[in-house]
Amino acid sequence: DYLKHFAEYLIFSFLVARAFQNTRIYKPYYLIATFIFITLFGIFDEFFQSYTYARTSSIFDMSIDSFSSLVWISIERLKLLLKLKL
Repeated sequence: DYLKHFAEYLIFSFLVARAFQNTRIYKPYYLIATFIFITLFGIFDEFFQSYTYARTSSIFDMSIDSFSSLVWISIERLKLLLKLKL
């Protein structure tokens, strides 16, 4: 279950980062905006799951969601740094 959470929020982070990167307002800060958006989305997702029948919410799930966003941001930063050195 945690691996699924990690994978889906990693892909979601990629998509959100692409969306923020293509806007004029968020472009300089798209990595920070991505982390904030994914973290808030994970919080709200777990909050609404607590009210759904046969579903449970977990702070650990929320932290995995945020961690997957940090992993994606780290990959993006590494790509940017390597691109600048080449």
